[in-house]
Amino acid sequence: MAVSYDLTEAFRAHGHTELFFMPGQAPFPHPSRAIGYKTGGHFFPFDPHYNDDRVAVFVPNGFTVVAAPDIVIFLHGWHSSLERIYREDRVVEQFIASRRDALLVIPAGPRNAEDSFGGRFEDPHGFERFLTALARELRGRGLMTGSGFHSALIAAYSGGYRAAAHMIQDSVNVPEVWLFDALYGYRPRFHEWVLLPSHRFVSVFTGAAGTLDQNMAMMLELREAGVGFLSLDVPEDLAFFSSSRIVFARTNAAHRRSFRDEHLLYECLVGSSLRGLTPANDDPDPNR
Repeated sequence: MAVSYDLTEAFRAHGHTELFFMPGQAPFPHPSRAIGYKTGGHFFPFDPHYNDDRVAVFVPNGFTVVAAPDIVIFLHGWHSSLERIYREDRVVEQFIASRRDALLVIPAGPRNAEDSFGGRFEDPHGFERFLTALARELRGRGLMTGSGFHSALIAAYSGGYRAAAHMIQDSVNVPEVWLFDALYGYRPRFHEWVLLPSHRFVSVFTGAAGTLDQNMAMMLELREAGVGFLSLDVPEDLAFFSSSRIVFARTNAAHRRSFRDEHLLYECLVGSSLRGLTPANDDPDPNR
């Protein structure tokens, strides 16, 4: 798999990226895609779409090495890759600007394919095994001293919803899930998960990507169950974005820009349970 963009050199002024190759533990390769995947009249062969076993971990300046750090896992959608996330999607920039004392973990999903399959994250306890292996790798590079994580927050864009829906079934501490135009399915799983008062759920949706009906249905179900939530429009009500445990936010942004416009990933991070970086020894503006 030839790539020309060096992830480890990106955002050097604000931290550094550790790149792990985790065959057998990363979401891909996965046996179910060993001969590729055909959908909608298009065929996506194994190479280069399903042979990426990389996991990028961005470590912000000032990150505190502890036994059990917090991590934020970003799951990409269709027609994407680690390189596109770093170059175009402003995921790392928003993480830097939020100044959270955590690690940003970006596992490679299907590379530039029309496929929401989550690979090993859909296998029974596949997410648990991934976290165990990742902790071992991070410990080996001096980025943690224990064998597990304090919490794992999940941010999923578009097709990343499917992996997220499986990951929250594993017996790990996932206190928050943020979906960015991603509630295409598995609504009962997210509904059941959000009923626990220790869980925070944010769903950003547009009117054109196919997620509108699912979000409306989930809001109705929560209302009928007597569960309170906040429904707002972005950017008019952005000041209230972090004021509720359950948030449904409609944006007029295009599907691809549902987490970039209005810096909504940043808003989720700042309003999260994650600690802030202290003392401030990094530049909070990634655009400088």
